[in-house]
Amino acid sequence: MDIFDQEIERLTKLVQKSPQDECWILETAWSYGKDHSPLFDSCAGPGNTCVPCLTQVRSSYSTQKRTGYPSLNGFDPTIAAEIAADKRLPGRQDVIKLHHLPVFAEWQRKLAERRLQTQ
Repeated sequence: MDIFDQEIERLTKLVQKSPQDECWILETAWSYGKDHSPLFDSCAGPGNTCVPCLTQVRSSYSTQKRTGYPSLNGFDPTIAAEIAADKRLPGRQDVIKLHHLPVFAEWQRKLAERRLQTQ
C-alpha cells in the first residue's frame, strides 16, 4: 500500500462518515493547505505549484494546446496531452468524486515514475 492508496482509504473513510459532505471533503483535499492530498499534487511533483495539477491540465490543455500551453512551465507537453485525453479525469475540482481517486492515484504513480526516469 503506497501513499496514494492510503489517501484513497483516508478520504473514503471521511466521506463514509459524512456522505453529504463528499464534494467539500474532496475539494478541500484538492486545495493546498493542511488537508491537501498528494493525489492532487502538481504534475511536477509535491510542492511544485508552478506546474498545474491533473485537473487543471485536463480542463485547460485542449483550449491552450494551439498556443503551446504556456502555463506548463517546462512540463512535458506530450504528457500534458496524455492527461488531457484521459476522460476518466474530471475537468473541475468541484466535481471530483470518490470513484475518481484511483485515476488520480494511477496518474500520480505514472508521473512519479517519469520523474525518476528523467533524473
